[in-house]
Amino acid sequence: MTVEEMQQRKRELGLTNQDIADRCGLSVPTVQRIISGSDIESRAYTKAMIEAVLRDTPQMKDGEAAYKYGYMSKVQGEYTIDDYFELPEEERCELIDGVIYDLSSPVVSHQDIAAEIVVKFRNHVKEKGGSCKAFMSPIDVILDEKTIVQPDVLILCDRSKIEKGRIKGGPDLVLEVVSPSSKRRDLVLKLNKYMESGVREYWIVDPMNEKVTVYLFGSEWGDKSDLVIGDYTFSDKVPVSIWGGECVIDFAEVKEDLWE
Repeated sequence: MTVEEMQQRKRELGLTNQDIADRCGLSVPTVQRIISGSDIESRAYTKAMIEAVLRDTPQMKDGEAAYKYGYMSKVQGEYTIDDYFELPEEERCELIDGVIYDLSSPVVSHQDIAAEIVVKFRNHVKEKGGSCKAFMSPIDVILDEKTIVQPDVLILCDRSKIEKGRIKGGPDLVLEVVSPSSKRRDLVLKLNKYMESGVREYWIVDPMNEKVTVYLFGSEWGDKSDLVIGDYTFSDKVPVSIWGGECVIDFAEVKEDLWE
């Protein structure tokens, strides 16, 4: 289908972008980009699921487009990591509580921030020594039988958690660079999953608002509560708490080095 044909068929069926997203198992921003024609690099798999909805009737059930396309045959919420591993290798997705989420290609600034930070983390380890190592997406992190995610940046200090080229269990630190399409997933769904899986420190970097929110999970931080939150801006230096504050990320430097 051409963009014009998709738009016409959407009007004929009286569907909203939310209706289509629910039936495909995709995010609303992903559907909006494809139907508006602004996403020219989306995968054939993603487009085919949207076309399956638009060729059918308004009575199509949630998740049915994914079933018709053939890669997935369950209702969203019922998928497991075994189903995730059956997806084509070129399909970049995450699985959270049995729901498969399509991951759009990150914009330049997103990748730039993640790359800058992972280099700073790695340089600190080289200078100070130790058993930790920083990694950058894409890398699979298995949190439970129905959740497998790809954090933008992570620090892992327990090498025994690497199994068959994947990380099993919560890393020590996770960093996500949020975008409009991923914000809810990073701020709500992943926040809870990371806390439950034993992640000690979680950074959420918001380039649009130039904010960094740091969550410290557990009582090791000298606080009886389960959650300690720190808020920073892109003018601040943010300490890495799992390393006792010896490593500090100067976000003014990160911002200055960005290619917009």
